[in-house]
Amino acid sequence: RKSKVAEAIQQDYHAAYFNSVFSFPFAIEPLKLIKKHRPELKVVVAPRGMFGPGALAIKKIKKKTFLTLAKATKLYGQVKWHATNEIELKNIQKIVGEDVPYQIAGNISAIKVQETELNKDTGKVKLVFFSRVAPKKNIGYFLDILAEIEHAGVTLDIYGPIEEDAYWNECKS
Repeated sequence: RKSKVAEAIQQDYHAAYFNSVFSFPFAIEPLKLIKKHRPELKVVVAPRGMFGPGALAIKKIKKKTFLTLAKATKLYGQVKWHATNEIELKNIQKIVGEDVPYQIAGNISAIKVQETELNKDTGKVKLVFFSRVAPKKNIGYFLDILAEIEHAGVTLDIYGPIEEDAYWNECKS
């Protein structure tokens, strides 16, 4: 039976964009399948700080081993790298190589967009969180702050994979 990732790879996409380097289900598995079944597909990878010295120091041996294997198998051999600034580009080049194709583009949230009028109910706010549910992403702290607001007009929707059940249970409480 085909996985959902394998099915997605077979779709008629022109390009694939990854916001991760080390995630098996959201980067590694799809990249391996693209390499095998859709080598012509344009791929962009945004490490999002994962190649910074601080991030590489966490689970150092596991990450170093993975990066050595990824280099040997050319997992990232046909990708274009998205760096948000010169510092991130230097980190990418240090790990992957000096001559990798890249594009420097700031985060979309930093780009000023044309203001539009919002239809908003006074006294109510709807928020959304898109990310992994993990201590590093700190949704628990955000929930603690929201809990201090004495108003029933706040809603928060959370979308993302739960990495640690104990942390998620703590967040739910």
